[in-house]
Amino acid sequence: MTTTRISVQGPYFGAAHAGLHRGRFEALHGHTFTCRLELVGSLDGGGMVADFTPVRRALAQVVEPLHRRTLMPDRAPDPVRHFEDEGMCVFDDGHRRFAFPVQDVVLLPVANTSTELIARYLLDQLRPVLEGVESAELVLAESPGAQAVATYTPGGSSD
Repeated sequence: MTTTRISVQGPYFGAAHAGLHRGRFEALHGHTFTCRLELVGSLDGGGMVADFTPVRRALAQVVEPLHRRTLMPDRAPDPVRHFEDEGMCVFDDGHRRFAFPVQDVVLLPVANTSTELIARYLLDQLRPVLEGVESAELVLAESPGAQAVATYTPGGSSD
């Protein structure tokens, strides 16, 4: 069986985060993230793996809520605490305490806002447009020299 790979460049998005390292938040910093979605599959009757337009649109839709926001983990391990108080999201690991206006924060359903877990989160959000492909990879770069790749195979799992 012959397969074909297509690549769809997604929009960039600027976001801040403070990743967890050994249970402690690192310094708050930001990146201009870029993402690319690679789809592998057999050609359909029209000679396509997938239509670029809806894939590009879906990629833009999952990225847009993260743009110009502070990304924080909603499933951070103990002893990191997260609570909301008077319109603020507060994160405390016992060493650093971050407080942000609620509207400036996106709580991701992850244990850490590492580039790897953000990539997996984005790829999971794209599953509805991945129907019919044999595999998908989302490449998320936080800088020209640092990127993470999340892979999805229907019937398998994301890594």
